[in-house]
Amino acid sequence: RSLSDTSITALAADAEGKLWVGTEMGGLHHLDPAPETVVVYRHDPSSPQSLTSDHLLALLIDRTGAVWVGTNGEGVNRLDPKTGKFTPYLPGVGVTALAENEHGAIVVGTYGAGLMVLDPKSGEALPFATSAEIPVDTLMIRALQIDRRGRVWAGTGSHGLLRVDPEHAEALNFVGY
Repeated sequence: RSLSDTSITALAADAEGKLWVGTEMGGLHHLDPAPETVVVYRHDPSSPQSLTSDHLLALLIDRTGAVWVGTNGEGVNRLDPKTGKFTPYLPGVGVTALAENEHGAIVVGTYGAGLMVLDPKSGEALPFATSAEIPVDTLMIRALQIDRRGRVWAGTGSHGLLRVDPEHAEALNFVGY
């Protein structure tokens, strides 16, 4: 019934009402409130199907129920909750924010590599391409949200709020005034 780390970095609830908790150094925790149980997922250097890092920054439950975990410098991991096995993507990248677009692709916000789109089926990740002068491929992304029009809203570490329209390859920056 306890967590292995008290520094909580991310939260997500699944369709069954269970809570997923990302921690700063204690890995991923799955809390089931009914029987008050906690399952902990940690990095295991001897297992390629474990988390790539215990230092977590972002969580997302996608439409299939898979759990996406952004790590501090070790990419993003996809957990299949049925098997308990992780699939790693984007090794060496700090993943700070995650969102799912209307096509089921995962929009990935990074620490210094900007915005990427990850195709869960192929595993291919591509940087967002825009015609704007905003360097979306180098930004530190802190938060992501996708609106009903499919536009990506990104809170950045130094460029304010950014709205990216992937359909038209346009980016608009909202900065302080």
